[in-house]
Amino acid sequence: MRPYVIRQGDYLSRLAFRFGFKADDVWNASENEGLRRIRSNPEMLAPGDVLQIPDTPERGPSVRIGGNNRYKAEVPKVQVSLHLTDEGRAMANEPYRVEGLARPITGQSNGEGRVEFEVPVTSREVMVHLPNRHTSVPVRVGDLDPPNTESGVLQRLDHLGYYRPNSESPDEGQNAIRRFQRDRGLPDTGELNEATRNAIMEAHES
Repeated sequence: MRPYVIRQGDYLSRLAFRFGFKADDVWNASENEGLRRIRSNPEMLAPGDVLQIPDTPERGPSVRIGGNNRYKAEVPKVQVSLHLTDEGRAMANEPYRVEGLARPITGQSNGEGRVEFEVPVTSREVMVHLPNRHTSVPVRVGDLDPPNTESGVLQRLDHLGYYRPNSESPDEGQNAIRRFQRDRGLPDTGELNEATRNAIMEAHES
């Protein structure tokens, strides 16, 4: 085994396909026990985490010398789940079109504004178009950090409309927490306590 330092956008299924190992075997290996303690979801890792992976990939099919060799490879897929809202109200039955894949995906959100589709683990970003609203939303696949990291909390607050990442205020993170706490009826402290973190996870559903 050798250490691999997680980068933004890395998650277990993507790394398993990239390096040619079995995801469950690597995640459950004793060498990764420490990482399992702090990351409950192997598909949601944080930049800087260290994952122990096999030093050499698994052996592939044998090659016949002097003859024809045919192979068929399947790229695994990962499910992307979105909840479309507009000022806190669900975008129910909203038509959408996903581009950035070999073939576009079309459909409409359900009655709660939820959208689910699958993309190959090799996909880094897709664009979700909402034609009736003349708007498009870029979706980075695998970029959501764990909720027990500061970056993961701010990402969720950004998605929920509380955090303004382009703000020039040095206290924007704390202000975002305060805005969320006020809306949720929590003590307006600006501190990320356990109750606030749990409320953010519940609101974001992740």
